[in-house]
Amino acid sequence: MSKTEALKKADEYELDLVLISDKGEVAVAKIIDYGKFKYERKKKESEAKKNQKQVETKEVRLRPNIGQHDLDVKIRAAIGFIEKGNRVKVSLSYRGREMANKDVGFETIKKFLDAMEDIAQIDKQPKMNGRFLDAYISPIKN
Repeated sequence: MSKTEALKKADEYELDLVLISDKGEVAVAKIIDYGKFKYERKKKESEAKKNQKQVETKEVRLRPNIGQHDLDVKIRAAIGFIEKGNRVKVSLSYRGREMANKDVGFETIKKFLDAMEDIAQIDKQPKMNGRFLDAYISPIKN
């Protein structure tokens, strides 16, 4: 029916004419209560949002000359984050003269990533970012 007929019909029922879709050959409109329509749409959106899982990025900070036991503790913390489904940022920070021997830091972060390779995948390879050497890992998708 035409737009004017639809508007008259909507006035007759004391409801609103709401455009549902205008993508097809013919535009689709409904005669409904617009307030109720908005309320139900908002409720559906909030329900969909509730069912989504937010992936957090957790951070594990390392130092170039970290001891083996301390590295193991950091690895266990990262494993806990990965098992919960979070993404992990591995950040190795340099101070002062440590910047002169960056390869020590690369070796440390390589040890860390090798220990994580069976449960995590590397999203972003280690890269210098100012005084930090950053890498990102996430759970392996099945």
